[in-house]
Amino acid sequence: MGGARLDQAGAVFGILHTDKYLHLKRAGPMRARPGAMGCARWTYARPQAGRETRMPCRRLPDPALDDPAEAAAMARAALAHP
Repeated sequence: MGGARLDQAGAVFGILHTDKYLHLKRAGPMRARPGAMGCARWTYARPQAGRETRMPCRRLPDPALDDPAEAAAMARAALAHP
């Protein structure tokens, strides 16, 4: 597991993960939006604990990958909630 944390002034709003996807924080105005667009929740296996961990992030939807304005709007919405 690894990647790059996305933050502004210390407020984390997303992760560019080694799975080649951008995951945005799912809080405030972003709570329902990615889920409604069918975006997968970020999870990862924890073999030592014998379970999967669910993170409070959702993958950026495919249409937003091709639309910089939509991607930026979603990033701003994720950043709006500390």
